[in-house]
Amino acid sequence: MSLPLVDFDRQTLAAILMREEEPLTLELLEGAFAALRRRHLEHEQQQVKTRILEAERRNDGSALAELVQEKLRIDRALAAH
Repeated sequence: MSLPLVDFDRQTLAAILMREEEPLTLELLEGAFAALRRRHLEHEQQQVKTRILEAERRNDGSALAELVQEKLRIDRALAAH
């Protein structure tokens, strides 16, 4: 799995993985990556919503149609999590 991670996400992942009270297991790793993936999708969703509002203000129908499709893709990905 490849995710673009910002510094905060890297720090969060490192903190999760370095906790000494829990042994490092596959489930812990999968949970950490799932949380980061969800956070990334939520961030993308917010960006697309902002771009949708901008396209609506510009009355740009073609951009709006593409952005709505992108939002639906993200919504489905979030629902699958």
